[in-house]
Amino acid sequence: MDFENLNPPTIQECENKRRDSARDSCYRKKAIEQDNPAFCNNLEFGSGNVERETRHNCYSLVLAERGDFEKCSEFLDPYDEDCLYVVATRMGKIEICDAISKEHVNGMCYSRTVSKESDIFYCAKITDNEVRSYCYENLGTVTKNVSYCGKVTIDSAKGSCYLNVSVAKKDVSICENIEYEYTRMVCYMAVAAADLNPSLCEKIDKDAKDGIYNMRDSCYLRVAIEKSDYKICELITV
Repeated sequence: MDFENLNPPTIQECENKRRDSARDSCYRKKAIEQDNPAFCNNLEFGSGNVERETRHNCYSLVLAERGDFEKCSEFLDPYDEDCLYVVATRMGKIEICDAISKEHVNGMCYSRTVSKESDIFYCAKITDNEVRSYCYENLGTVTKNVSYCGKVTIDSAKGSCYLNVSVAKKDVSICENIEYEYTRMVCYMAVAAADLNPSLCEKIDKDAKDGIYNMRDSCYLRVAIEKSDYKICELITV
């Protein structure tokens, strides 16, 4: 890949960063902003294959900004398909995922780029149960269609799906589908805050705790902040 042979220009703004991670982030940002993959060759995170993987990820981000996925084919394995994944997910182009042959990467690509009802076809193609579940979760979230949450077989992902859809639709009844009590209480709180409706906090068990904090009181506080209405705080019992 010719990107690796580009001489990396240095920028004092990036060189002045005290932490290596901040320095690398600076050069990564410059590479994308200036459409110049040479900046990626300044990245020094890790060593050997780790450093090379970090730089290839940076090259991929530049290609994503260009909308140029075809150049990914010039990368050596495994960076070629990793590049396709980065470009597809950054651009939101699910059809690019079709070119990825590695099963897990292909499935993750589909799950990250689903955006409309008809994309359920892509979720169904995923063979890994966990990845397929996350695909349905994401599809339910972006389309606000609760029926997709029912297709999720991983309990944590299913709960997250119902929570996300309930907040998006401001429909607290969807929270009732959540099996785990704690997640269901969090769902009530999130919908109450989204709907600016303190009465929904009453659905939270009065003894429910999140660490040392009473969850119903936390709900009232959150709604009060979101609504900029300090009088709601009078409902707090502790």
